Amino acid sequence: IVDRANRLFDYAVQQSGCATPWIAENELSGAGLESPWSATNTQYRQNVLTYLQTLAARGARPFLLVSSAPYTGGESAAWWQQVAAVADIVREDYFSDKRIHALGPIVGPRTIRESIRASVGRFLAIGIPPNRLGVMLGFQSNASNGGRAGLEPPQAWFEVVKWQALAAKQVAQELHFSTVWSW
Repeated sequence: IVDRANRLFDYAVQQSGCATPWIAENELSGAGLESPWSATNTQYRQNVLTYLQTLAARGARPFLLVSSAPYTGGESAAWWQQVAAVADIVREDYFSDKRIHALGPIVGPRTIRESIRASVGRFLAIGIPPNRLGVMLGFQSNASNGGRAGLEPPQAWFEVVKWQALAAKQVAQELHFSTVWSW
């Protein structure tokens, strides 16, 4: 684990020309698994933590992407706190743009803001500092179930993208979390 983290760090520095690169790790598997964890998941979580600690010790700013609602109860709270000591946690928050658009210009943006607050709220509730949190928004334009998902006309999709960006900006300012990402 340490060797792989060191190689990634060296590669990121070489490619970016930056001695303190930002490195996003996509993405934690099983974020919602309740503790106590199985031996396999305990080892996996230790490996992730070691990886992030190694990157941070070398001068990187690691970001751990979390694609599902995390379990933060019991002993897992301490693990999340250890992660936040060396890395930012970025909660991926994707919306069905068709559904959000159908809610309209008042309820749609409100729904997005509430979702973003809830996404980072579990981490705030266990003492993770807001400056170690971020949110990832998805602006996929394909016809799958997430993102645009065939929302027509294009102006409708552009409107929902605008709602998401403004909602993320507002909640980031309100809760003082560190980053907003787009996918």
